[in-house]
Amino acid sequence: GMQSIAYDVTTGTTVLVYTNGNIDLFKESENTFYNIPDFKIKSISGTKTVNGVFAENGVAYVSTSIGVLVIDLSTHNVEETYKFIKSNETIPVKNFIRNGSYFYAVTGNGIYRAVTTNTQLQNFQVWDRIDSLSNYTAVSSVNSKLYIANNSSVSVLINDTFHVVYSCDT
Repeated sequence: GMQSIAYDVTTGTTVLVYTNGNIDLFKESENTFYNIPDFKIKSISGTKTVNGVFAENGVAYVSTSIGVLVIDLSTHNVEETYKFIKSNETIPVKNFIRNGSYFYAVTGNGIYRAVTTNTQLQNFQVWDRIDSLSNYTAVSSVNSKLYIANNSSVSVLINDTFHVVYSCDT
């Protein structure tokens, strides 16, 4: 089953991510599929879950139970993994996006951000937790504003603080 899909304008690549961890890249100019089975076949302890994908500037960022897989869409290689580890426990990443000069990772332990140009993104210490609520599941960047959502509300980040813009009773 399909879990998530993203499109990268730079490379003209559609990234297809499946619930079993398999990843396909469809390069429209070549009308060709490339398979990246790395996460699917990787042996890990605990659950192996894919939560989403974000793509831009020739790179796909796949949110998983072990962190964020960073895939070079030109070489079709997993270049690195951003692992979020606190107290010797891996924090699953529910969603990942770039907004302005920051990357944002939505986790069950809060929302983390790091400057996109930081060369040490694999080091969890460079990621700052900007919100400790754990119930957010979705993130989007619209008109240079960062929005996060859960089952009952949508919030926007303004001056490093999240403000509720919509709320409903569930």
